[in-house]
Amino acid sequence: MEEIAQRLVEEFVQQGFTAPQILAIFRNPLSGGPYAFYQAKGQKGQQWISGVIIQVQEKLRPARGYDPEDRTGERRA
Repeated sequence: MEEIAQRLVEEFVQQGFTAPQILAIFRNPLSGGPYAFYQAKGQKGQQWISGVIIQVQEKLRPARGYDPEDRTGERRA
């Protein structure tokens, strides 16, 4: 379950979704699979998925100049 959730988050990050947007997807009962993962963690669902999002963003972040909340795609020095 952990690996599948991580892969879903990777897809969302690569598509340009921000952390708050990804969290909203996992919290939405209409999102199917992501919501099922969120619910499976019970009261710790939000804390768990927030940790997964941070982990994935750090993994995918280039060495410098990447802001996961910046949707312009511009690199910063």
